[in-house]
Amino acid sequence: MHFEAFKILVNFKIIEFFFQKLYEKLLEKKKSKERANHNEIEIVNSILDGFSSQEINIIENFIHSQNIGVKLENSSLIVQIPRFILEAVKFLKLDVSKLSRLLNWKGFEDIVGKICEENEYRVIKNFRFSDRSNFIQKTNQKRYEIDIVAIIKNIILLIDAKHWNSKTNNYSSVNKASKLQKRRVQALEKNTEAFSKLILSFYSTYKIKSLKSLLPFKLIPVVVTLNDNKCKLSYGQVPIVSIFELNTFIQELSFNMSLFYFEQIHNLYFQKSLFDKY
Repeated sequence: MHFEAFKILVNFKIIEFFFQKLYEKLLEKKKSKERANHNEIEIVNSILDGFSSQEINIIENFIHSQNIGVKLENSSLIVQIPRFILEAVKFLKLDVSKLSRLLNWKGFEDIVGKICEENEYRVIKNFRFSDRSNFIQKTNQKRYEIDIVAIIKNIILLIDAKHWNSKTNNYSSVNKASKLQKRRVQALEKNTEAFSKLILSFYSTYKIKSLKSLLPFKLIPVVVTLNDNKCKLSYGQVPIVSIFELNTFIQELSFNMSLFYFEQIHNLYFQKSLFDKY
């Protein structure tokens, strides 16, 4: 084997072992419920015990040069778990669904959003709006929240992220979640003002005419789960996607669009003051 190729292989093995030790430490903290928050956790540098000074130098250089969700601060490693998970799949014999068990529900939303971003979608989390589909008076409007809104051009995924365990992730729960997500999409389609503000938040640098050239927008409800599902498509044609399948689902969306339920938005509403700004 060529020396440079051998060196790359040795370095890979060192980084692979580092990822394995870090994963085991995160799993240990998850089981003991010793967590700083859903997104970030501090681990003492004793995780590097057992590595030689040369190996530690390789690990530190890798951390500084690559965005792996790990920062060195004094005697600790600060781990941004969603980012770490997306990098760990390259080094560990674990898929993203198993690694995602390190997260709680909020962190699960984060990693779903990051997978969308890696596929060049723009993402907003926890989007709230009022239901005007059965409007009577303002005080009677229902309120809705969508975990993740991901947009690319005129395609909008409205995602409900379900960090369910194997007991919760049953057909009845999945079907109910898909119905509710479909209802949220229908409600958003009726609230043109809220939808237009949403589009402006994504495309704030666009001119009004440029925004209108993207019409019609297609709104696709999606339920993303931690575990795999026997049910891939609900009776209402809402896709049920496991986190393991999400990347493939996004990449193949244009080929499978006709299989899924979606609403179309043909008009945008902007207040007069916005015309002056844009």
